[in-house]
Amino acid sequence: MHVLVTGGSGFIGANIINFLSEKGCTVVNYDLQVSDYHTRKLWKNKIDEVNGEINDIKLLSSTIKKFNIEAVVHSAAINGEINARKNINKTFTVNTKGTVDLLLTLQELGIKKLIFIGSGTQYGVGEITQPLTEEMECKPQGIYATTKQMAEMFGIRTSALLDIDFISLRISAPYGPLQRVKFTPMHIGYWCQAALKGENIKLESGGDHCRDFTYVEDISAITYELLKKEIPINIINFSSGKLITLKEVMQTIQKLIPNTNFEVGKGLLEFKTNPQIETSIRGPLDVSKAKKYLNFESQFGLEEGIRKYVYWLKDNKHK
Repeated sequence: MHVLVTGGSGFIGANIINFLSEKGCTVVNYDLQVSDYHTRKLWKNKIDEVNGEINDIKLLSSTIKKFNIEAVVHSAAINGEINARKNINKTFTVNTKGTVDLLLTLQELGIKKLIFIGSGTQYGVGEITQPLTEEMECKPQGIYATTKQMAEMFGIRTSALLDIDFISLRISAPYGPLQRVKFTPMHIGYWCQAALKGENIKLESGGDHCRDFTYVEDISAITYELLKKEIPINIINFSSGKLITLKEVMQTIQKLIPNTNFEVGKGLLEFKTNPQIETSIRGPLDVSKAKKYLNFESQFGLEEGIRKYVYWLKDNKHK
């Protein structure tokens, strides 16, 4: 299968490209950014790349024709609430309008399959005891989540009209190789890098702050399954399906990296100065439909995922 991955120089997209390529797909990376050394090192096979804006319909069209693309994985986006708030108009143009431009381009060229990388943030803030199902009403509270929700809604509403198989893969708190977010205490990468550098960290609170973490290789694997199969729904959740506290994350890292010195108090992380922390409080994703329709579930538990991530960080100088 010939697959175009938008945003393939980014964290999620680059890992998906590597996985698809190893499974025998011919993959093309379409991204505004040029892939860096660590990205190219991650890719086991040579990947064709095209540098361009997601809103450049002419370039998108010529790329799809040139490489005989049969399906698209759409991960291009301005990610994270902090980045989104810095340039709201650009975030809308890329995240929402970019998805619309892509859909219309695919319709014109007769491409029938689009997998949209959605986000658990679309559900909004809620009770941590309530699992989040695909049928629940989304109440996004940030700029980033809102633009992703609008893009997803447009894709679903128009997929029948455009004769495109549109699937939104809603994922939660991904971590793993190439994660380039601005690290905060709620990100596993923050703690892994600190441990490898021998940093001592003490937080007055945050030990009870929890997230539904997902190792990025699992996300790549389910994307591959979605490319191979047809399912009767437009939205599918995927994650570990369970909440993990920050204290559990720290204890796991301390187990894997000797002499790590972390301390954290009870309660939630302080979020007044960080909108991404503020919008991270919600229940776990209900992943029963991934099991039902794809016979797929997370292959990496917390310890397995962190162990693999730490190995990559050591080999890549904590980047």
